[in-house]
Amino acid sequence: MSALPGNTYHHIQISGNARVLLGNAVGQVTDFTIATPADYMGQYANSSLRPVTNYVPRPRLHQKIKEQLHDQKNNDGRDYTRVLVVYGLGGAGKSQLVLQYIQEYRRDYMAVFWIEAGSKETIERDYVQIYQLLYGRQADIGQAIVKVEEAVPAVKRWFQGREGRWLVVLDSADTIDNNQHRSYIDLKYFMPDALGVHVIITSRSSTAKEITQLEAVEVAEMEALEATELFKRSAKIKEAGQKILEEISVIVKELGYLALAITLAGLYISVTPRLQSDIGRYLPEYRQRRRVLLQRRPKQHMHRYEESVLSI
Repeated sequence: MSALPGNTYHHIQISGNARVLLGNAVGQVTDFTIATPADYMGQYANSSLRPVTNYVPRPRLHQKIKEQLHDQKNNDGRDYTRVLVVYGLGGAGKSQLVLQYIQEYRRDYMAVFWIEAGSKETIERDYVQIYQLLYGRQADIGQAIVKVEEAVPAVKRWFQGREGRWLVVLDSADTIDNNQHRSYIDLKYFMPDALGVHVIITSRSSTAKEITQLEAVEVAEMEALEATELFKRSAKIKEAGQKILEEISVIVKELGYLALAITLAGLYISVTPRLQSDIGRYLPEYRQRRRVLLQRRPKQHMHRYEESVLSI
């Protein structure tokens, strides 16, 4: 099978009892039964999504998400549809921030649907998969192919009248600005609108915040202490004296406090013995070989980014 564009999640870690559906997951679904839209309450997986192991919490941004989603109910006590936009440069850590929110509050949602919204192909593929799971209709040989035009409205209807909270994440929704472009995605067409449904949209486009009345969460550069901690974890530096901390401070500043760039730099140092013994040698090398170093992708540590740091 050829790879489709968008984030792909080769190394997501799984644990816990939460009911989570990863939109583009392929494999066995536990506790799957043939169901109707009225009675389907099966588990999608005995799992939860986790941020990468070297993830550094960003409390200020995390609090903004929590306050506008988890903590909110209307005056009448009802939990209406809430749409929150998380936007910022590619590589700033938007998806990781949302994964951290899921990890902390997964038990407060009946299920989590993580959908790749980076292209028409991936978002349509994921909605067809979700339709098949929710309605108990797998695509067997000889059966008619499920049409997107049927799957999307059916999935949105499925949420109507459901008890509890449901979380839908539309990740990497970047092609939403120019409705004349062939890659344009009309997000409103795909967003469920039912009581108890929370929608998080991650995007590099600042215009995404116009989709909702909630205050968008901008993910920009990390704070200095957060950036330093991320670098230490990525570079596997367990003990750092004052001199090393000063060198790290200079490195993360030159990298613009950007999460992906810092992670790439740290991982490169962690596998380069000459730099492990003297990280002060990194910046001169970085300045000479910037393009090569920033195009490296830490496949075993984080979601695979289709865009390099240089292109954001």
